[in-house]
Amino acid sequence: MVHQFGGKMMARKKGAIILMTSMTGLQGSGYLSVYAATKAFLMILSESLWYEWKKSGIDIIGCCAGATSTPGYIKSDPGRTGLFKPRVLAPDEVVKECFHKLGRRPSFITGRGNRIASFIIHRILSRKMAVNIMETQPERCTGYRIEKDPDDQ
Repeated sequence: MVHQFGGKMMARKKGAIILMTSMTGLQGSGYLSVYAATKAFLMILSESLWYEWKKSGIDIIGCCAGATSTPGYIKSDPGRTGLFKPRVLAPDEVVKECFHKLGRRPSFITGRGNRIASFIIHRILSRKMAVNIMETQPERCTGYRIEKDPDDQ
């Protein structure tokens, strides 16, 4: 889609593209490997195209949304917030912040709490700890209970 619409925008020398990424794409996430990898890809794609297209009249941004109260998220019964699980944002909050930052930077993380959690996870904790923090996410996102190997505990 970026190729299809980006080409038309290039011809007009005007346009904007928002690629929705996810906090899940910022570190490995067990049992969400393909989802996490595609979100990581979208972040890198948006940052790369931002640089390549910045003088062409086309704005592109990678919007790294944390927990957002979409129907799918609500259905996952996410539970309460905490240090590594900041306040859930309303979709209109994500949109407002994204439009405000569009044209100003290549990517960003929505919400102050998400930015603080990301800083702690990626700057203070080890990579192993960051991946382990994500261990409860697949069950919440998919509804499937993942049985753990007793030797891993």
